[in-house]
Amino acid sequence: MQTERQKAKREILTLLLKNSRVQKFAEDYRRLEPGVDGKIRTVMRPLAWTGRMVHRGT
Repeated sequence: MQTERQKAKREILTLLLKNSRVQKFAEDYRRLEPGVDGKIRTVMRPLAWTGRMVHRGT
C-alpha cells in the first residue's frame, strides 16, 4: 500500500517528466524553423536508431 508521501513523489515525478517532454518537443520545433535566409538546416537522420535530428549552423 502506498503512503501519501510515495503518492506525492510519483505525482511530482510525473509532472517533471511531462514538462521535460514538452520542452524537448518545443526545442525540436525551434530547430525546424528556417533561418534568416529562409533555408532549413535541420534534417532527420533515418539511419540513426534514436531518430535524432542533426542541425548545422550557418
